[in-house]
Amino acid sequence: MERKIASLLTYVFHPLLLPGYSFILMLHMDSILPYLIPLKTKWTVIGFVFLLAAVLPSLINFVFMKRGLIRSMKLENRQERYLPFLITAGCFYLVATMVKQLELPAVFYLFSLGTTMLPLMALFMTFYTKVSVHMIGIGGMTGTFLGLAIRWELEIIPLIMMLFIVSGLLAYSRLRLRAHTQAEVYSGYIMGFGVMLLLFLLI
Repeated sequence: MERKIASLLTYVFHPLLLPGYSFILMLHMDSILPYLIPLKTKWTVIGFVFLLAAVLPSLINFVFMKRGLIRSMKLENRQERYLPFLITAGCFYLVATMVKQLELPAVFYLFSLGTTMLPLMALFMTFYTKVSVHMIGIGGMTGTFLGLAIRWELEIIPLIMMLFIVSGLLAYSRLRLRAHTQAEVYSGYIMGFGVMLLLFLLI
């Protein structure tokens, strides 16, 4: 039962889904929007984010698997991660391009550029270790909203506390499933959290 819950958390908080979750939250925080965006437009943007950041890279990875370039969608082998990570970074950059074309507030473009950087950094780290991209993702999401709270003085403490709790549960899940070592889990989280937090605080 415990392993099933760990697996469920791994799927629900898959790193390809986290940009979409983040957009849902940010687009409903009127305090960071200089103008009101119609509800229909918000959900259209969110739909495209999920399409570009989650569906597209998943489809490409599926094609890679069918052609024998990778053995599993889970990318359990460190050597198989290079090309999928590069593709993911490209898909995330498409989100940044879309945000710029739609002239959304700068915070969305900054977030999208940050999410583009993270898989490229993960790609570099993969030469040395099988860093946890789940923890990079949830760490980046947590760092984003903590940075927003500090920079824009937002009252989102409950959300940040919830993200820290989810981070802990996801870290436990990855360890429980024996997908990563503690070093791979902690280094992934520190990288994602630190990069996104500093991005929002310094730029």
